[in-house]
Amino acid sequence: MNNNSVPKSGVVQPQYQLLFEEMAAGLVLLEVLEPHEGRALEYRFLQVNKAWQEQIGLSAERVTGKTFSEVFSVMEDDCLGYLERVYRTGWPGCLPDFFVEPDGYFQVSIFRPQPELLALLFVDITEQKFAEQQLQVVLDRTKRSRQRTLKRLLGEIKKRRLQKKQLFLADSVFVYSSEGICITDTDGVIEKIN
Repeated sequence: MNNNSVPKSGVVQPQYQLLFEEMAAGLVLLEVLEPHEGRALEYRFLQVNKAWQEQIGLSAERVTGKTFSEVFSVMEDDCLGYLERVYRTGWPGCLPDFFVEPDGYFQVSIFRPQPELLALLFVDITEQKFAEQQLQVVLDRTKRSRQRTLKRLLGEIKKRRLQKKQLFLADSVFVYSSEGICITDTDGVIEKIN
């Protein structure tokens, strides 16, 4: 949307209404309410599309005209910080993994189409997040398996070094002993004499 697609009222112009309603990503238009009496900024819902209603599970009737704090009693400070930063600077921002109960993750792009309006674009990344979590489980399992294998190999190396050392000592005793030593197998066949 450009600056001409959202009039001062915050309602999407007719030529963009079909796009607004039918897009796969959730889209919200918020009016920024300046703080008064030492309060933080507040945001009023002006318009939400069908995708957002389905993603979040709230109807347009329930949120339109209401403030963020009326709709969401608990809101992360970093989320509100992103909204305020975009409002104050005019630079677009992004919440990389906004979580909505139950088990829904969204990437939220925030931009300011007009000085007193914010637009939030919600892209569902739930499947990506679950795939990342599953990948992390596999990576953790692989790491533990590699650690066990490495521990076993290091144990074998240590054991072989000890055996070599013991053989070297036994061989030294055998070679340098002033006593005669004869080594036989279990059948009494002589194998070695010093």
